[in-house]
Amino acid sequence: MQEFRQTPLNPQFSDDLRYKNAAEMFADIEQGHLWVSAEEGYDNSIYPNPFYGFAFLVMHDYDHYITQSDWSLEGEITAYKVAASRVPSLEIQKILYSQIVLRAAAYIKLGHAPEAKTVFP
Repeated sequence: MQEFRQTPLNPQFSDDLRYKNAAEMFADIEQGHLWVSAEEGYDNSIYPNPFYGFAFLVMHDYDHYITQSDWSLEGEITAYKVAASRVPSLEIQKILYSQIVLRAAAYIKLGHAPEAKTVFP
């Protein structure tokens, strides 16, 4: 939560707004704002409180911004590396890998968001 509070953004939840690409999101972030789409889902089996999923997505999107990485698999790996560098626990790094890199790879393969689950328990 401390990292979420330090993110210099005014994030807002949206039921219907979604960025078309990373550049569009970066432009909003440069104005201090970020829309977080409900379409991404806040799986309660992973997050005991839906707000934690929201906070995670805000920090993840900000990681894309600070690395100027897009939403390709390479971009997701870059964003993952930034997130993983902030946590010393290998167990937490595995969960982040599952939620960021493997989820993105599944999306690319399937063409839609996969069922949310943690691959590395």
